[in-house]
Amino acid sequence: METQETIGALIRSLRESKGWTQKRLAEETGISATFISNIEKGYVRKRGGVVKPSDGNINILAEVFGVPAVRLHAAMGRVEIDSDVHKQVEEQFRALSEDNKTLKLLATYEELSDRDKVIVEEMVERMSGAISKH
Repeated sequence: METQETIGALIRSLRESKGWTQKRLAEETGISATFISNIEKGYVRKRGGVVKPSDGNINILAEVFGVPAVRLHAAMGRVEIDSDVHKQVEEQFRALSEDNKTLKLLATYEELSDRDKVIVEEMVERMSGAISKH
């Protein structure tokens, strides 16, 4: 497993690959520049514990950087993935990212209420059944 320093280094690397300052990343994500700086430095709070991004912040950062959230979670030691699985996830994410329409549909779906998700799922099942009959 990797350490908190690794998540800070990964975020710094992703940010710098876009040519962004911490301030720009803060503007893009809504996460404060100070918090981003603390993560990148591996800052330890006075009461103990290293500053870590929340799951919500991980998802925001992953979306802004265009990487799978699992990559950031793995850097924090929250999940372990072997290199073959990591490569497959990266390839699938890249393919999905290239299809912007699909990505927008997935993002919209995630914002739906549970009830609306069920309705959409039922509609897709009916449509796929109708298509397979033809």
